[in-house]
Amino acid sequence: MFTDTNKLNAKDIFLLYEKRWNIEKTFNYVKRTLNLSYLWSSDPNIIEIQVYITFIIYNVMLNLIGDVSRLLNTDPERISFHMIKKSFFSVYSTL
Repeated sequence: MFTDTNKLNAKDIFLLYEKRWNIEKTFNYVKRTLNLSYLWSSDPNIIEIQVYITFIIYNVMLNLIGDVSRLLNTDPERISFHMIKKSFFSVYSTL
């Protein structure tokens, strides 16, 4: 796909920007929606555990978005990450 770095066509540039934007969205969700901007401790081991747990929750939520979008027969982009988070934590906090 991107073999010659000196010659990128418009489609390749668009695909690279799209991948970069998906990374930006992921970091935004993880930092703001899942509160990774607040660290529980200054201990590196605890920080590592917090990061792993946060990304596990993020991936579970992405799977939930995929399941909900299939059930509703709609595009996953139309499913609110914030509403899935709210539902996820309200269901699992009652267990």
